[in-house]
Amino acid sequence: PDYIKDVEFISNELYETIRNEFREEIKNEKKENESGDARAIKRLLDPVVNIGLDDITGVIQHIISETKNKMDDGDNTEIIKLMVASLFSIFKMNEDRKGNLSTIEKIPLIARDGSIVYSEDLYFGKEYNCGTKTELIFEGVFENNQYLASAADYGIQDNEETIISFFTWLNVNHFGKYLMLVKDFDRWNGDGF
Repeated sequence: PDYIKDVEFISNELYETIRNEFREEIKNEKKENESGDARAIKRLLDPVVNIGLDDITGVIQHIISETKNKMDDGDNTEIIKLMVASLFSIFKMNEDRKGNLSTIEKIPLIARDGSIVYSEDLYFGKEYNCGTKTELIFEGVFENNQYLASAADYGIQDNEETIISFFTWLNVNHFGKYLMLVKDFDRWNGDGF
């Protein structure tokens, strides 16, 4: 998003040039347990320039954190849309992603009713094929502020499978959440529900 000024990416060509020009220095800087050159390059260039690692999770955390800082008491939907567009481009370019961003909590997203709700508290609804049954099951239980807004509301376009995968990656729920409750019947007994 344009409100984040301190993140830039170097091109693959520049990275490869650095690797080639500093091959010996990288070999000397590289530790035994490192598989790639990125960490050695970072250590080598740290005195001159602040280079982050090639771990995209740190960049994603920074984007989400800066978005939260930018949000105010007014209408934040445009800020959320910018964040989502940025994360969507990262999602599409980073095919090595695994699972979801479960290590990142409280990702602000837009609910069907236009309110801002954290991703882990949202569900796919009738706007998505995977959410039609969820909405049918929870009809009268869930409110519009518990369903994810449509992809059109976010201004993102792609096939539905990719969009669903993206929002799942952001920790949106497909079905209800499960919570184990233990009910004590007397002093020594418990029964898990």
